[in-house]
Amino acid sequence: MIDEDFESKLLTLRARIDALDEQLVSLINQRVQVAAEIGRLKTGAEMPLYSPDREAEILQRISAINQGPIDPAVLESLFKILLRFKANPRIG
Repeated sequence: MIDEDFESKLLTLRARIDALDEQLVSLINQRVQVAAEIGRLKTGAEMPLYSPDREAEILQRISAINQGPIDPAVLESLFKILLRFKANPRIG
């Protein structure tokens, strides 16, 4: 049997997750918009959109600041997905 205290705690934690999800969506969209600006700037300067050195730098920085509990490999995978959008100046 589930008591009221359990149910209350569960609802509170789910509300926190929902709020964090909203923040994540907002931050991801902001990041994609800034990356698109960079893409447009590079296109105008006739520079290649993809920079493997910059990607490696980002992944190293993210790894260095990760204090868990997320597994570093999972975090790297998430950022690799985000980085796919940085080279597309048509976004935003």
